[in-house]
Amino acid sequence: MKHNSAQLAAMAADGMSLSEIADEVGSTARAIRVALRRRGLRAVHETEQTLRAKVQTMRPHEAVEYLLGCLQQLAPALCGEAAHPIDAWGLHLQPRERRLLIALHDARGAMLSRDQAMAAVYFDAKGDLPGEKILDVFVCRIRAKLPAERARIITTWGQGWRMKVAE
Repeated sequence: MKHNSAQLAAMAADGMSLSEIADEVGSTARAIRVALRRRGLRAVHETEQTLRAKVQTMRPHEAVEYLLGCLQQLAPALCGEAAHPIDAWGLHLQPRERRLLIALHDARGAMLSRDQAMAAVYFDAKGDLPGEKILDVFVCRIRAKLPAERARIITTWGQGWRMKVAE
């Protein structure tokens, strides 16, 4: 059965993927993509459809947790934060914890003062900054997540922190 581009656009608007539309009309996904592009439209890609279908089968709270996990994994790319060697350690860090750990790692064993740490963690903050004691909280959280075989954070009272990376 032959379909016109308006019918293809309606199928795409209904959330059908390229392969689903192609199967429906007896054509190839490439031909469907070209026809939709001529109308200035696009169909849902398979990965988008799979994610949508997966979330629709979950309970609401499970879907929220799943999507938050996906966003946390994508946060560095979405926020423009480039990959860093600590990302390979497999730690599940909050964004500000990650920034502090990166600053400690990049200091290469040198002391990181509270001022330097605040600048690294809150470089994008607008308005009032939290008190410096929040850094102690971040260090505590990072220590709890940081395997001893990777590195350890050493506190020098009144000066700051340094990180000793395991060899």
